[in-house]
Amino acid sequence: MATPNVEQMLGLAPPFFVRKLVRASHWGAAADDIQQRVNTAVSEGFRSEGSGTFSMYLVERDLDFYRIAMGLNGNRGSLTESLCLIGFSPQEVDDCSIKAINSAGTTKCSHANRCHFDLMATKGQLDELCRAAMTAGRPVGRLNKRHLQPMVEQAQEDGCRAVEKSEHCACDDE
Repeated sequence: MATPNVEQMLGLAPPFFVRKLVRASHWGAAADDIQQRVNTAVSEGFRSEGSGTFSMYLVERDLDFYRIAMGLNGNRGSLTESLCLIGFSPQEVDDCSIKAINSAGTTKCSHANRCHFDLMATKGQLDELCRAAMTAGRPVGRLNKRHLQPMVEQAQEDGCRAVEKSEHCACDDE
């Protein structure tokens, strides 16, 4: 499978948490004012999912990243629809005193669902988290059709429920 190099794409090596952004512009550019970038990232990238809880996925190996991408796109119009993702190290999360609780995800991929975490954080903690990642020069990882097509093909071979209705998925055996 000709898949992207996860470390190069997101600017950090596993393990890390990943969060989907609606638009890459919500992360801003390195030349932009850092406070404005933080404000936009938090307000647009961390819209409340209820009582200060935010979904993220823990990537411990490349396969986790690929399955998470399939899980996220399995709930969208196309499996190869572009994804914008930002990564945060577990240390950054800990340094901001953000509590991460492993909980069942709601994607169609059972592997991705096992990687799901609810992060409980205040706006101030999210400001601090985004500032740390931005200061570290963390880029937005952009997965486009060229990146996603090999993942879709592998997921199809494995019978992944994110790409097709199946009774058994290779993820069930992990």
